[in-house]
Amino acid sequence: MHQETYNTRLNKKLLTNMYRAVMRLEKVDLLRKEIDVVAQNHQRDVDRKDDIIHMLKHDLEDGEEQSDKQ
Repeated sequence: MHQETYNTRLNKKLLTNMYRAVMRLEKVDLLRKEIDVVAQNHQRDVDRKDDIIHMLKHDLEDGEEQSDKQ
């Protein structure tokens, strides 16, 4: 009986460790996918803000040209 209890506890610990390993791998995959999404969103925001900066720079240059002509 003592051996069965010992084996049961040992097997439970082994199963728990295997389950944790599988869940860690799943979590790593999930986090990597989330990082990709966040990186894409960030890049899109940077591109959008870069376009706004270029547009404002162009508007400023146009304004300077018009002010120089007057």
